[in-house]
Amino acid sequence: KRRYFDGMECVYNQSDFDYRREEGVNQSSLKKILESPAHYQAALKHRMIPTPAMEMGTALHCLTLDGQAAFDNLYVKKPDGIKLTTKEGKDWKASVGRKKVLSTGGKDDAWNSVLGMDASLKRLVWFSPAQEDYIKHNEVSIYWNWNGVDCKARLDRLMVEEGLVLDLKTTDTIEPEMFTKKVVNLGYDFQAAYYAKAAEAVFNKPFRFIFVAIERKAPYTVDPFEV
Repeated sequence: KRRYFDGMECVYNQSDFDYRREEGVNQSSLKKILESPAHYQAALKHRMIPTPAMEMGTALHCLTLDGQAAFDNLYVKKPDGIKLTTKEGKDWKASVGRKKVLSTGGKDDAWNSVLGMDASLKRLVWFSPAQEDYIKHNEVSIYWNWNGVDCKARLDRLMVEEGLVLDLKTTDTIEPEMFTKKVVNLGYDFQAAYYAKAAEAVFNKPFRFIFVAIERKAPYTVDPFEV
């Protein structure tokens, strides 16, 4: 599961829970220090409450990168016509345990959107589950020391032979100018540099970094943006 290089570490098949428990700073908290040390300290202490769009992105990551079995273990489709505020709805919710419920229809249509985005991504060779060890090279954890600072990173997809790091981003539009603004405004450019550095540190070779942007609405168009 682990690949070592000069004391640095690349860990395959590590759960997100175990990754979060490991020591080291990550790109999300480090971006905050660009605002101020106070913002950085606040990011360490307070957990961000995910938006519906973020929840949809997390579900897509699970299905596309971790596979159907992992997705089925964590998510369930809400039956049509059931309201979770009624006794019937509460009983059904109790029957599925801790699984996260994705609804159909409405403004977001989370269940169908996740399935549609997954299908679009799997048309790309990068995300074809038919590849050998496909899941192994997804959600890869990297740990290294950078100028005396213990760092860590969680890469969506790491393709070592190709020297490539891929990161999925759900978005309202893949129109180049609009998505480029999003890259800058949300600090995705910082993330790209940090993740490429993580891969380079462990494998001692340069890596390209590509955001794979996918629209949340049909036809779930995909476009790669190299940073």
